[in-house]
Amino acid sequence: MEKKKEKSKEEIIEFLKSLPDGRKIFYQIGSIMVEVTRDEAVKLLGEEKED
Repeated sequence: MEKKKEKSKEEIIEFLKSLPDGRKIFYQIGSIMVEVTRDEAVKLLGEEKED
């Protein structure tokens, strides 16, 4: 079974930017998941450290 290639942070940000307005986006912080706007999601991903 092949392991899926993880998408880079930049690819995810570009995908988020291509979503239509009003699309629900959820972001997981620790053990909770919160709904965020597209701009908030892009900002949070930009601030996130690469593992």
